[in-house]
Amino acid sequence: MSVETHQPKKKRIRRVKQELDYLRRESKKLEDELAQLHTIQANRPAGAISFRPRVLITQTEKVTTSRKYCAIAPRLQQKPSMWQAIAERQSRERGRVLARNMELRAQLETEYKLGKQLIQLLDRQIYAKALVQEKRHALLWGHADVFKQQLQQSENTLLEVKRVLQGPPFRDPTACFLDTFIEKNGDKEVFVVQSNATLPFGMQATASALWKVLSTDQIKNYCYHHQILTIHRSMNVQIAQKSDTIVAQSFGIRFKENTVDADFRGKYTFSRFTDGDCIVIVWVGASEPIELNGINCRDIQSQTTGWIQISEQRSEEMKGTLVRSYSRLSVDSGDDEKPQSGALLGLAQFFHDKFMATHYSVLEKSLIEEDWKMNSGWGGSQSV
Repeated sequence: MSVETHQPKKKRIRRVKQELDYLRRESKKLEDELAQLHTIQANRPAGAISFRPRVLITQTEKVTTSRKYCAIAPRLQQKPSMWQAIAERQSRERGRVLARNMELRAQLETEYKLGKQLIQLLDRQIYAKALVQEKRHALLWGHADVFKQQLQQSENTLLEVKRVLQGPPFRDPTACFLDTFIEKNGDKEVFVVQSNATLPFGMQATASALWKVLSTDQIKNYCYHHQILTIHRSMNVQIAQKSDTIVAQSFGIRFKENTVDADFRGKYTFSRFTDGDCIVIVWVGASEPIELNGINCRDIQSQTTGWIQISEQRSEEMKGTLVRSYSRLSVDSGDDEKPQSGALLGLAQFFHDKFMATHYSVLEKSLIEEDWKMNSGWGGSQSV
């Protein structure tokens, strides 16, 4: 009986020893793995994810911690995707294209309006040219028809002002020049005068002084025939005193100086307009030589068109009034009169220099007078 009870006890002891040995081996294995994990965690970069051993909790512990939240380990810092850079570049390009599109639309609208004005100007020029051809031999007759035509040409000239001012000579508003030259226009030669200057006077005083000098009737002191006419906007022509906006004069003059002996008859019209914040004085003239250096002339006619734009000088470098001018003189003649027309065009520079020498001092005096009137209040309120 004792042997039977002793034998199971030995088996149990041996089984316990085996289990202890197995547990020791497993414990050793777990310790090695834990040490290995600690080594890996110590060598891991700062931004890497750290593994934390999970703690098993019992059912009772779940009840007490049900409203608590476990902290989540931060994610790895990822580099921005190449698609993000492409999207940003496309967004910037789309904004640039939209801005450029709006700019081009505004430019197209401006050019469209300018094109319509140029088409209107072309249509009127064709009509005016045909009218000039019909009236070439009747220049000294029919006051009403000639002056009506000149007034229409004056209004058409307003459309040319913006086009001319877009040219290279007028791009710098602070420039100061007075140029004269011969320009080829098809088979014709045209005498051109253009200038740009800033005057140290107010805009109203400058406009009044220029109008006073250009529309003066002092030419009558040198003419054997002179007549002042006023053209109303209703196209009624009558003999009267000067108007504030339109003046027309008919003249006949004999000019003799040095080697020049010329007899001219003609008509010209001065008009004053308000164009936005600018004042524009336009002149249109037509004349024909009766005699040139002892030679009778026939079938020859000169046409003159010009303007002066008066505006405030907007440059930060200069203050005052910006005055820009442009004029063209052309000579029409028959084929038999080409030599005389060339001689007449050659006298254009001589007459221009004579005009500038005569009127420069007069203009300077008039500018001072008008500026004094404006600043002293004697001139009252003048509307242009």
